[in-house]
Amino acid sequence: MNLRNHSSLHKLFYSLMFAGGQTAVVLEECLVGPEYSMFVVVSEDQFTILPMSQDHKRVGDGDKGPNTGGMGSYSPLPQLKKEDRQRMIHEIVKPTMNGLVQGDYHYCGVLYIGLMMTEGGPKVIEYNVRLGDPETQVVLPRVKNDFAELIDAAVNHEKLPEIEENDQSVLGVVVCSKGYPTHPAPNVKIGKLPEGTNTYIDYANVKGDLDNLTGDGGRLFMVISEADNLVQAQDNVYSYLSKLDLPDCFYRHDIGNRALRD
Repeated sequence: MNLRNHSSLHKLFYSLMFAGGQTAVVLEECLVGPEYSMFVVVSEDQFTILPMSQDHKRVGDGDKGPNTGGMGSYSPLPQLKKEDRQRMIHEIVKPTMNGLVQGDYHYCGVLYIGLMMTEGGPKVIEYNVRLGDPETQVVLPRVKNDFAELIDAAVNHEKLPEIEENDQSVLGVVVCSKGYPTHPAPNVKIGKLPEGTNTYIDYANVKGDLDNLTGDGGRLFMVISEADNLVQAQDNVYSYLSKLDLPDCFYRHDIGNRALRD
């Protein structure tokens, strides 16, 4: 293969090598399909699964632009077939649990599995050992169980309960400072945000008090709504956002459209 005909490889091997950069690259399979977030509460050889959600990673509407830490999320996932979820459990979760046990890890806590449903079945995008942002904000409100008791059972190796999900739909949209994710603007003036009748806010990268907030770069806060269905939750969030005057901030306008479209 002539590397000079492949500009990205040429840059990695030639330009960066002579500048003290990489001397090797890893070629990975290009996976195509919808991504889903699964949080598994683990207690050694036991596990139970929290409500699933979907994150929106790309910075722009229509999934355009670079990946971010997450521009918004929602739960439940009406477009995810029950049989596909069962495949995820059978082909990903159970083998993962077997690996943890066989590896003698004795893990207790939350295991995050980022999944993609491809034509060839579910594939793992990433593992992590935490609750994730911005999925946690839409997942936990849908858990009917006492979450503190759930975690207490996990760390004390007691029997884990089946997760009970309520019928509410939860959707959240992240508001960012201009330039995110590459060059987020610092010290963005937010001021005092109005109270919403059908929404609430989870603050992230802000400073000051609630009467005079300033964004400290990147993802600043998330506007969330719990409603009887995703359409209403989406309407509530975007109705609130439309009333804000934050010229140095931006957000995506299509969070949840995948579920409503599909």
